[in-house]
Amino acid sequence: MSSLQFQYLPLGPLLEMVMTQIMNQVMKLCMILTCFLMILGRGFQSKDMMSMNGIL
Repeated sequence: MSSLQFQYLPLGPLLEMVMTQIMNQVMKLCMILTCFLMILGRGFQSKDMMSMNGIL
C-alpha cells in the first residue's frame, strides 16, 4: 500500500523536504561545533556547558 502511494508521490516536494531536514541538521551541527570551539578557545567553564545544553 505505502509503496504504491510512494510511486504516485511527486519527488520534487519530497526531495525538498529531505534536503531541508539535512540542512537544518548541518546548521545545528555547525552551531554546536562553533560554540564548542569558542569554549575551548577561552577556557572551559561550567556556565558554557549550560548554554550548550540550551542549544541542543
